[in-house]
Amino acid sequence: MAYMKKNVNMGLLLLLVAVIICFAAFTAYYQKTFTNLSISYVNKVERIENLVGSLKKQSDILSQTSRTLNTTSAEREVLGERYTTLQSEKEVVEDELTGTKQELNDKIASINALNLQISELNSRIDSLIDDVNDLKGDYNSLCETHVTLGGSCTKK
Repeated sequence: MAYMKKNVNMGLLLLLVAVIICFAAFTAYYQKTFTNLSISYVNKVERIENLVGSLKKQSDILSQTSRTLNTTSAEREVLGERYTTLQSEKEVVEDELTGTKQELNDKIASINALNLQISELNSRIDSLIDDVNDLKGDYNSLCETHVTLGGSCTKK
């Protein structure tokens, strides 16, 4: 019994040492695994924070682009309205210009007709002046003949 008691104690001691060694090995294994998981967790948290920051920047850029697009669209609409207004004003001015050109052509034709009439009248005046001069000459001749015959006459 003493041998058995000694063997049982030794068996229990070996069993206890084996359990302690296993416990220490599992503790070391879980410690290493926990450390690796912690490092991995920290790395993933940092990556997520970087992604969130990047996403925030992209969101800001998208918001700015959206505002710019809205501003550009509004400006384009205003310019479209101004273009339409200017186009209609241009058509009105072109119509006025066409009317004015027609009036100018009419006035030029009228001036040309009046110039022709003036030329004809000047020719007629010249002809009448020649006639008057001829008549004066005739009068003066007659006057001289009358004076020669004993009458009196004033020359013109």
